[in-house]
Amino acid sequence: MAVAKDYTDIIGGHGWFQFSILIFCFFCAAPHCMHDFSITFFAPNIDYWCARPEEEIFEKIWKKGESTVLDLVRPKLIKNTLIIFLCWFINSYIYYVLAWNTNDLGGDPYWNFFFIGAVEVPEVIIYIFLCRRIGNRRGLAIANVMSGVCLIVLVCIPADMVWLTILFSVFGKFFTSASFDTGFVYTPEIFPTVMRNVALGSSSTVARVGALLAPFVHQLADVTYFWVPKAIPGALSILSGFLVILLPETKGKPLSDTLTEEEEEEIEEISYPLK
Repeated sequence: MAVAKDYTDIIGGHGWFQFSILIFCFFCAAPHCMHDFSITFFAPNIDYWCARPEEEIFEKIWKKGESTVLDLVRPKLIKNTLIIFLCWFINSYIYYVLAWNTNDLGGDPYWNFFFIGAVEVPEVIIYIFLCRRIGNRRGLAIANVMSGVCLIVLVCIPADMVWLTILFSVFGKFFTSASFDTGFVYTPEIFPTVMRNVALGSSSTVARVGALLAPFVHQLADVTYFWVPKAIPGALSILSGFLVILLPETKGKPLSDTLTEEEEEEIEEISYPLK
């Protein structure tokens, strides 16, 4: 009993409940771990896994597929890179500002938190079908513009109109989440195959910078004006939405595989999202 009491003093009164969940998860994961261990240590080697490439695969073909972060700033790609980076940065900032500041909306903070989170469920369903119909570029442009509009409208709403503040916050979260989800699909599409992982990883890194700034929204308002933390990112989100128009359309078109194909590709026409 003394040992149990000492253990309770360390982990707290609710620690036993957490410990029980840990034990439950351990037993659920144990069969899967045993399966992985058996494959790793006891499965026979398969020859073709370790076979060297065929002789006709020359070294220059392998080097042709290599890419680095510096390739993102090539003349033919720098426009795509800068626009996508701006979209990811602003989307991340707006997303976490709306997600982490539900207590500032007024009303019941628990219901606010629920609505802000639950809106992502219909968003995923709606935007999957919408982007299949209009394309990822148009979907991303619409989401960026609308999330920026919602953020600017929030600055103009009087403090006593709590329900309207909550409504536009939910709409803003809807479109910001839609922009995030679409960005994960569209970003690899506008870069060649050999550097899609580099492009997506770099974009996600830029987004983390926006997420780092989101918790300081109150401090930014204290040293500037109350509208700065929302109005300026909202305007930048609208700007990024219109800049997305300059990116290539990928709906129903073949995607380039190498940097050479991307640089040699000629643009035959400029298609606008609302034509």
